[in-house]
Amino acid sequence: IFTSPFESFAFSPPSLSISIGAAGAGGNSNIYSSSKVVADVGQGTTITPLSGNTYGDLTVEATGQENIDAQIYGGSAGVGSVGVFLSETERDGLVRAGIGSVGEEFKVANLSVDADSNHDVTTHGYSVTIGGLAGSGETHTVIYKDGVAACLGVDFATDTEGTCNGSDPTDASGNLQASGNVALSASADTTTSASDTGNPGTDQEGYNIGGLGVGIFQTNSTYSPVVYTVATALNLNAAGSLDFEAIAGGQSRSRALSGSGGIIAGDASIANNTIQPQATLIFDEFSVETTESAAVTSVLAQTNVNYDTYADAIQASIAGGSGSKVNNTFGPTANIEWQGTSSLTTAGVITVLANNTLERVPDPDDAKISKNN
Repeated sequence: IFTSPFESFAFSPPSLSISIGAAGAGGNSNIYSSSKVVADVGQGTTITPLSGNTYGDLTVEATGQENIDAQIYGGSAGVGSVGVFLSETERDGLVRAGIGSVGEEFKVANLSVDADSNHDVTTHGYSVTIGGLAGSGETHTVIYKDGVAACLGVDFATDTEGTCNGSDPTDASGNLQASGNVALSASADTTTSASDTGNPGTDQEGYNIGGLGVGIFQTNSTYSPVVYTVATALNLNAAGSLDFEAIAGGQSRSRALSGSGGIIAGDASIANNTIQPQATLIFDEFSVETTESAAVTSVLAQTNVNYDTYADAIQASIAGGSGSKVNNTFGPTANIEWQGTSSLTTAGVITVLANNTLERVPDPDDAKISKNN
């Protein structure tokens, strides 16, 4: 490869599913995405400048950017009106950028290896039933569990292998030289949302009205990306700043609303939010040395997720009960692992940080959010 400079990247398209239910029946709308975005510079690669030129920059970038939206809308009216409405979206793919074991000569100016998973994964809708017996329910489920990886020194047999789980080189460590800055980064910054929000752009809930009105409205959001940044079996010599990052950020929203009215009525709204991102940075038989005292070295493994879990149940009846429930399950992990005889030598400043951050950020457009505080 001749650099002046070299760049590789990839992109994923949008997906949309809309389903409309009829009287006396339910419906479902589902999208499952497992696309893989890979940008790899293969093992044994040698990089040399063209005759008379200096070394150029090398950027290896993989970007997964998909908009996934499953919608379900339904309504029915009659003596007996019953409908169940389901929607589900799941994003379970791979975004990976990497450089395998290098050849005898691998010299660049600035080096950047970057994998980004940046999606919008949503599901929503509403249902309305009216009748002597009105029973309707909704379940909206969104799942995000991408594998995201930036790999240095890992060789892959196929493009579809997962997060830095290829083979480590069996021979001696390769030598990589950079006359400028080096950045190795994997990140997830995705928004997930499951809600029975009604018509797009409105705040309409699911309703059932009748002599006996029964409805269960549930939303489920699961946010669990696995982010890896791995450097192995390499000797890196750099003159500039170094950034090694594994970051799982983004936001997860689950919002359930329900309402019923009748002589006897019962309903429930349940909002579930499971947030379990993993961010791991691994140095394995990896030696780093910087030559400039002004250079800054940053080693960061971080999860940083904003969430909002909201449920509300509204009811008008002679006899009945009403209830709403919010369930949050948290389990973020951020790890930095030094394995084998890895070392980092520099005359400058070194920052090493592993950090988990969770913050509830209510939807500013939700007029009813005050009821939940």
